[in-house]
Amino acid sequence: MADNNKLQFNIQGMSCAACVARVDKATRETEGVVDCSVNLLTNSMEVTIGDANSPDEVQSGDGFASSRDKSSIAHAISQSVSKAGYKAVEVDDDIDSESKVKNIKDTYKKDINNHIVRLVSSGILLLILMYVAMGHHMFGLPLPQAMIDNPMIGATIQAVLCLAIMCINYKFFINGAKGFIHLSPNMDSLVMLGSLVSFGLSIYLMLTGEHEKLYFDSAAMILVFITIGKLLEAISKSRTGSALEALIQMSPKMANVVTDGQEKVIAASKLKVGDICRVYIGEMVPADGVITEGTTALDESALTGESKLASKGVGDNVFSATNNYKDNFLMEVTAVGEDTSFGKIITIVENASASKAPISRLADRIAKYFVPAVLLIGLITFVIWLILGADVVTAITHGISVLVVSCPCALGLATPVAIMVGNGKAAKSKILFKSAAIMEIIGKTRSVVFDKTGTITRGIPKGLTVNEYDTMQDEIKPDSAFTVGKLKEMGIDTYLLSGDRSEVARDIGAKAGIKNIISDVLPDGKSSHVEEIMQNEEARPVMMVGDGINDAPALSIADIGVAIGSGTDIAIDSGDVVLQGESIVDVVNAILIGKKTLRVIKQNLFWAFIYNVIGIPIAAGALSGVGIELTPELCALFMSLSSICVVLNALRLNGIKLIKYDFGNEASDDAPAAAPNEKLVIEKTEEIIDNIDTTEDSNMVIKIEGMMCPHCEAHCKEELEKLDFVISAAPSHEKAEAILEIDESKYDEATATDALKAAVETAGYKMVG
Repeated sequence: MADNNKLQFNIQGMSCAACVARVDKATRETEGVVDCSVNLLTNSMEVTIGDANSPDEVQSGDGFASSRDKSSIAHAISQSVSKAGYKAVEVDDDIDSESKVKNIKDTYKKDINNHIVRLVSSGILLLILMYVAMGHHMFGLPLPQAMIDNPMIGATIQAVLCLAIMCINYKFFINGAKGFIHLSPNMDSLVMLGSLVSFGLSIYLMLTGEHEKLYFDSAAMILVFITIGKLLEAISKSRTGSALEALIQMSPKMANVVTDGQEKVIAASKLKVGDICRVYIGEMVPADGVITEGTTALDESALTGESKLASKGVGDNVFSATNNYKDNFLMEVTAVGEDTSFGKIITIVENASASKAPISRLADRIAKYFVPAVLLIGLITFVIWLILGADVVTAITHGISVLVVSCPCALGLATPVAIMVGNGKAAKSKILFKSAAIMEIIGKTRSVVFDKTGTITRGIPKGLTVNEYDTMQDEIKPDSAFTVGKLKEMGIDTYLLSGDRSEVARDIGAKAGIKNIISDVLPDGKSSHVEEIMQNEEARPVMMVGDGINDAPALSIADIGVAIGSGTDIAIDSGDVVLQGESIVDVVNAILIGKKTLRVIKQNLFWAFIYNVIGIPIAAGALSGVGIELTPELCALFMSLSSICVVLNALRLNGIKLIKYDFGNEASDDAPAAAPNEKLVIEKTEEIIDNIDTTEDSNMVIKIEGMMCPHCEAHCKEELEKLDFVISAAPSHEKAEAILEIDESKYDEATATDALKAAVETAGYKMVG
């Protein structure tokens, strides 16, 4: 369900951090706006307004009441952004995440295609221009004798070719001119000015007979090199949202709706609360709901990270994006779209990727003044060279170099591209950050407070029939001590918060390796203990880790609240971070991702700043005395590379090695993350038997090659069910697999694999796993 106090916009025309600053300023000055976040990476903006449900209480940016409703505020924002020189298009509240990502992807694709067309056409013309300009003069390449005898002909051809390249890249000039008109010059304004001045200077020199000192090639090269940079930047940016796209691809696409006894296949996005759906074996549950008929076993790993199947019957809740592995069943839909458990996960990832980290504020402040400052420096450079006795051409060339070398775009991309990639890496590992601000602060964590029950321990009492001490003691999770050890290696203090009496809590703490024990804590007293720890500044930031329900007050008051457990069991709004994996070691991974992301942001900001601090003086000619100078075309190339470096540096976050705990053997720092819907295969039969939630029967999945249609499925089913240990078989040609219900009493691991392979081969197919 859409937040009634939020407005989403697609912003057209932004090209750098200066554009972001201008859009942000125009939006914040609009009456009714409380806050806004502009994202250059996705060309989007999220705006927070007053309570749109109570028009009389809608607040302006200055805190004064306004009577305007949500739609009028959205219209006012669009007008404000338009006056600033950009276009704001409101995004429909009802549009789903898949459509949003598709729109962004289509925009990237269109942007990339446009850049390719412009680059190819401009590049061909530039090669011809370069041939005419310097082919004969520098390399002795042949030219028509008329051009050699009359340099004005060659100069005219250069001017026409350069003008054609400028026309092909007209967007630089339109956007740049808009920036000047609205008194908010941006990167395109600098590019436009550099190219136009070079072109104008060349026309002047041509008309005065200085045919050997023309700069038509420089005017054209600036545009071509910037286009190359924009193309590579667009390609790199299109890859930063791959994790969110992959997450959305996991969502269900179709549903079998039953109405008056008739079954109809519709898009899952068209489902409504109260609909009755039939879910067949091998299909994905299309929405959240309750089973009304039948029993089954579901693979809920996409939500919980648990590899074992969960048994379900009438009255049990089922959740969107989980897979049906046993029998067909009927369900009544209770939540659809963004209101489903899986939909909420996508929304969290989406919102975090679009939000801003506090560290970006410095770049935002600098961006407001960056382009005007560069224009001033360019003018000062021109004047100083004239004062030093240089000719006008030399002075103008250095001034152009200053304009072209500066790179406000890198400033604008430094933070959002790192947040997007880091958040995507976390989402793939079932770690959900709710905002960029949390990603920044979590990497600085100094103390971690663990709730005991369900976090450090399993939450299942052990030794119920012995004595009082054993009755009260839970079984510690196998990965708890390992996780605490990793936190200690990172220099982080750990605390155990428990309602148990002292000796029980200390025994659990000793097993987990936690020395700071706080026992005899009542549920309503947890937050006060967290506050007490937070009073020590050296202990902050303080992270509270709990189950997300009983610990909600403590999670809310801590610097970082981490809710650990199933995405269907926790109160998803109670923590700043939601861990959906089956191992508590993801607490360490969340800190690791935050730390690495913050490091990349700092590196990006440093690069963006230091590049300009070094590049602008060199372009101005500060090192001319030692023979080091930058021509306008080289400056354009360096400017393009600056933005590309920022994006590529952020993409390195995809290579972070997270810590995995192997519940079967031992922990490994290099173990790859499990796939979101990892299936149980025949080679792990023993593991399946241990994990399947059933007493007599177990399910397993075998992979089969060669099935093409339902008839193939029938042949495989017939042969597999002839085996005495196979109770039932459900082959699927679409998934190239068969789900088997196994009678454990008749199952012999030593001979089962060969028997299964033989049965599949008898049916005419091949078992591959």
